[in-house]
Amino acid sequence: MTKKVQILVIGHNDNGCTPTHEKIAYEIGCEVAKASCVLITGGLGGVMKAASQGAHDENGLTVGIIPQDDASFANEFCDVVIPSGMGID
Repeated sequence: MTKKVQILVIGHNDNGCTPTHEKIAYEIGCEVAKASCVLITGGLGGVMKAASQGAHDENGLTVGIIPQDDASFANEFCDVVIPSGMGID
């Protein structure tokens, strides 16, 4: 069995993420999915949500590793959520 390539995209959360950042992140997420790779993000908002949405819209697999203990904090485009419980500082 061949393992899928995993590509990590991380950047500004909701605070500091501009529409330009969101557009670029969305397009990157689309390209990751089109290449049949797995998208991994921090699973929250901003750049991570936009990239996840792009991959989701292209039927890709998205993984969000979030700092909270509760998976419900992840954005709605994460197919797999890993709650790390590390917290946000």
